[in-house]
Amino acid sequence: MRRPGALLCPHGIIFKGLERAVQRHLFQTRMFGDEHPKPPRFLVIAGKPGTGKTVAATDAALRMNYAVLHLPSAKLASENEGGATAVLDDYLLEAESHTQSFGEPVVIVADDFDLGIISADADTGRTVNSNLMAQRFQGLGDTDEGQNPGGTRIPFIITGNDFSQVRSSLFRDGRATWYEHAPSSDDVGAIVVNLFKPATADDRKFLLKLAHRYRQESVAFWTAVHMSLRDDLVDALIASGVSDATALKVELHRQRPLEPGKMLGLARKHAARRRLSFL
Repeated sequence: MRRPGALLCPHGIIFKGLERAVQRHLFQTRMFGDEHPKPPRFLVIAGKPGTGKTVAATDAALRMNYAVLHLPSAKLASENEGGATAVLDDYLLEAESHTQSFGEPVVIVADDFDLGIISADADTGRTVNSNLMAQRFQGLGDTDEGQNPGGTRIPFIITGNDFSQVRSSLFRDGRATWYEHAPSSDDVGAIVVNLFKPATADDRKFLLKLAHRYRQESVAFWTAVHMSLRDDLVDALIASGVSDATALKVELHRQRPLEPGKMLGLARKHAARRRLSFL
């Protein structure tokens, strides 16, 4: 359970459209949850992999003074009939227990939902557990089970990449609202600048050009490039004789001029690696 204000990425950029979608969803479920018709319990955020959907949605809820209970889709895997729904019920009970103990509203954020057992692709088909899970979620969408302070329903935010294999009735109108997350080129540029923190105007200009050149890449791509750049710096510092952990951390955070050639090379390497991973 992550408490209100304990952001996952406190210095990250805010995706305005996604932030507003989360704000609207939580506001409506909390303020109008006792009216008829009730606001949808589920907010579904769909978008390409690695675009920051789950982190951005979690931080948006935390900024709304909600506690966030994270539900990874892998947790819903079970070999036993009814095992997956039992896990979901445990999460709902934990959310209710927290809100009763601390008086904080809770939202459950379920990520990679389309990759879990509730999906039915050509290879796996439907199992007893996937059918039971679909029925359980539909029941949650239609009932008042699981409540926040004030008697309003505990909302869900569900993220995923491709919901085409998820039963269409599960997140139909009335049960869910949808938001399609697609970071703009300006968003990507802001992410890259925020991540690499250029020291000069020329460095900033280079980063924006690099972001434009690889504008089709995900947020995760730029994180990987940043990690590779830091790995090279750690290796260089160790080779130079820096072995104390505190001194190493200080050196890592010291602002340095960018090396355009090295960054371009790393971007090319990661772009090639990503393409190979789909072969």
